[in-house]
Amino acid sequence: MARVRRKTSARARWNLEIAGIAALGFALLLGIALVAPPARTGAAGGATAFALHAMFGLAAGPFVMLIALVAAIVFLEINVPKMIATLGGAACAYFVLIDAAVAASGHDGGMLGGGLYGALHALVGDAGVWVVLLVAVLAITVAITGVSLKKVIGWCVTRLAALFREHGVDVVHTHNPHALVYGAPAGKLANLPAPKHDNKTTPKKRFGWPKKRTSRLKLP
Repeated sequence: MARVRRKTSARARWNLEIAGIAALGFALLLGIALVAPPARTGAAGGATAFALHAMFGLAAGPFVMLIALVAAIVFLEINVPKMIATLGGAACAYFVLIDAAVAASGHDGGMLGGGLYGALHALVGDAGVWVVLLVAVLAITVAITGVSLKKVIGWCVTRLAALFREHGVDVVHTHNPHALVYGAPAGKLANLPAPKHDNKTTPKKRFGWPKKRTSRLKLP
């Protein structure tokens, strides 16, 4: 039996829209608490700023941007809950990786970034941390976009080759099959002389088919 796709009810859309507006307001309050002096934000603003810096370090500002981004996703994509979950989850994953990269670069990543970096550093070392972070970023990007990384690399190589050809630089074979000129303008290779074959240096054929021998019979 074919499954019937359920449409999002008006009440659910209304609830998601309210959630998006509330999240945008929350992100605005967090941003004010981080930027404004504590005397203007009150006790709640000061405590919020302290908690954000303790939890995320220098990534406290990007965390506010993350909340605003998730709020915009919820508010705009009110008819697609699956897309809300996919994009929101990817945004959160990117933020965690950014916070870990901040800690890996020697800055304050807070408890989240510092803890993740410490675990990765103990497991794979200094260079391994960056490899893991890069692979994670590529994996998340491919997962949410559905774009093949091989096709992207092939497109980049094609565009780079076209750019070289526009400037007259290419890998060009000359008339000589044993010569390969790289990085020279193709127009200068047209006047190269063709290789000359000397009959003296050409190896002679040593073996061949035996000549057909005819026998003559002598009649008495």
